[in-house]
Amino acid sequence: VRLHTSYQLRALTLYLAVSLVDRYLASLQSKPSWLKQIVKRHILLAAAMLSIASKFEDEAVPEYASLQEMSKGEFNIQDLHTTELQVLAQLDYHLHLPLAPHHLHWLLEVVEADAYQRSVAEYVCEVGLESPELPKWMPMDHAAAAVVLARMILNVPEWTPELEACCGVATDEGKRGSVMQALFGICRALYTIGPGHAVYEKYCADGLAQKIQSTVKEVTGQCSA
Repeated sequence: VRLHTSYQLRALTLYLAVSLVDRYLASLQSKPSWLKQIVKRHILLAAAMLSIASKFEDEAVPEYASLQEMSKGEFNIQDLHTTELQVLAQLDYHLHLPLAPHHLHWLLEVVEADAYQRSVAEYVCEVGLESPELPKWMPMDHAAAAVVLARMILNVPEWTPELEACCGVATDEGKRGSVMQALFGICRALYTIGPGHAVYEKYCADGLAQKIQSTVKEVTGQCSA
């Protein structure tokens, strides 16, 4: 998140980078020696994923030399290039999937969210990237959970008929359960961040993060259970 913020990249770039990390590590479960080696060099992996994602989603692409400098010598430029190629080969160049922000934008249109509700939803959605449960969530469930939680925080009805229809919960209560599981995961992640955390600092300039953190425990206390 700090790298992403430093380069002022698009939100989709961050979500794609995290998705690539999850998918890449999952693909290495059958290769424990590879997995152990790459996890040891997590800074290199993060830089490689951000580089790949920015090339796919962003106009501004961080230069290798800049990423190497930001790492404070954790890797060299050849390491970064080699890791990118390994990741692309391992994923067979299948990079793009619908991500939570794609669904989030649509769902916020559905509920006719104002600018502040959009900001709250974007914040809690990004906090969800900090959850260890993230790989279990479908992107639609992640986005829907962010919208519902934002509406809870703002003390407006969490669900509208239109939102229920778009998320599939109107005809499938099991789907509602999936959304709520993601919501609980986001809540638990919210309790772990504060001043100094990269996501918090990203949204604290206009007081948004502070306001949310000061109310979320009161509004969603049941989520910590």
